[in-house]
Amino acid sequence: MFTTLKRAALIGLGVSERAKEALDTLAQKGEANSSEGARKIRAFLESGEKVEAECSQKVEDICNRVAQTIRIPSRADIERLEKGLADLAAKVHGMPSPGGK
Repeated sequence: MFTTLKRAALIGLGVSERAKEALDTLAQKGEANSSEGARKIRAFLESGEKVEAECSQKVEDICNRVAQTIRIPSRADIERLEKGLADLAAKVHGMPSPGGK
């Protein structure tokens, strides 16, 4: 699944780069502001950015659901456990030794 997503992202980046190059070429010729092609390229780039944001959000949502399903601890969980462990270590170090020393 991730390989497919990666390939799709790379293809999208390539298409986006080509569209930007075409827009730059039109701009150099002075046609970027008035040409219908330039407007279509801009619209294409804007829709591509919107789709990219939506895909990114969907991937993040899927990753979060998977993490919850397989019970991967969150950063907050790990920090809470580390604090508890540090508190226990402090208590142990403050206890008298078993030999009475």
